[in-house]
Amino acid sequence: DREFLVILYAGAQSIIRWTYSPIMFQWFDELQHFRSLLNVVSTHHLFHTNYSLPISPRYPGLENLATEMAQVSSTSPFIAGSIAASISHLMLPAAILLLFREITHSSRVACIGVLLYMLSPQIHYFEASFVYENVAFPFLVLSILFSIRFATQQDLRRQNFAAVVACSVLAVMTHHVTAIATVGLLSCIALATSLFHDTRKLALPLAKCAA
Repeated sequence: DREFLVILYAGAQSIIRWTYSPIMFQWFDELQHFRSLLNVVSTHHLFHTNYSLPISPRYPGLENLATEMAQVSSTSPFIAGSIAASISHLMLPAAILLLFREITHSSRVACIGVLLYMLSPQIHYFEASFVYENVAFPFLVLSILFSIRFATQQDLRRQNFAAVVACSVLAVMTHHVTAIATVGLLSCIALATSLFHDTRKLALPLAKCAA
């Protein structure tokens, strides 16, 4: 029940963000990515030039997801983009919840950690908007989660490593800074575990994931 309520709170944040502008994107970052989305919808090709944000077409994960929704469901690009942003906003606390529960082995502690994270100012607005960081962040967290499982669990090691690779690829496709942060965080975790005797055996598997 507590985990459901935490995710429900994230859904409420998405609704509040959507009611800020229910018929069109207004924030300049969203408008820049919306230009990339309209380019994909109109040309049916990725990597079309976007003069307002030239780097955006090189990382088309967000626009590709929204375009598929718009084409399959026949919704407007704005609605498709809003749905993509909302799904990503729900995925992030869910991924953090799984990560904290994996580390602490406590649902209560994990929910408290996620709730504290969701009280931060930027998640109410920035991480609920139609920007490519919003889609990439959950895969950063999932990469760390599956890396920890790869290092700590002997069974399903191949599956966990494949999940690390898949999440990393999705992060790379979506946002360059998040991709760099994923490698950096995995490297820092591997380094931190190597400093303590009880966790030293985890350093090498985590370093493999970072590599």
